[in-house]
Amino acid sequence: MKNITTSILILIIVTGVTLVQPSSQHIAPKKSKPFGASVQKRSDQKRSIHSDRMDMLMAFKLTEELELTPEQAEVFFPLMKVHRKNLKIIDKKILELVNQFQTNHQNKDISDESLKLFIAKYSQLEISKQTEKERLFAEMEGILNNYQIFKLITFKQHFQRGMWEDLRKRKAIFRN
Repeated sequence: MKNITTSILILIIVTGVTLVQPSSQHIAPKKSKPFGASVQKRSDQKRSIHSDRMDMLMAFKLTEELELTPEQAEVFFPLMKVHRKNLKIIDKKILELVNQFQTNHQNKDISDESLKLFIAKYSQLEISKQTEKERLFAEMEGILNNYQIFKLITFKQHFQRGMWEDLRKRKAIFRN
């Protein structure tokens, strides 16, 4: 049963990666738009493609790491999608806060009051992220067993470490 589930997931991922492949045709930017706007649009499209690929890889690795049954996966992934969306919203708010603060303090003259206000807002957003994570873990209590929840909690760190190790290995191959 596990082999069948893994085979189906691999087939879905391979199909998805094939469908998401960028076109080899170069589309020239329209002359009515400034050059920077078309470059930004293409950059956003590439980011979206890479994000989709990363999502598929994470889904595959999560399924593998947590040893999800098809029934668990059916409930788990929609909840995970909502969780990731909520974290993305909070991360966007953090980025806006940082950008606004940097814009307002370009001369590097930051008052104590301004810094305290920034820290308070930033800390509140970080607390929101932690609360969102705790909400997800609480929702998983009826879906995953305790070991799977533990693996979920530590998954991001494990996944990122694996990605960095893969990148280091690839760099070593190209250096030789």
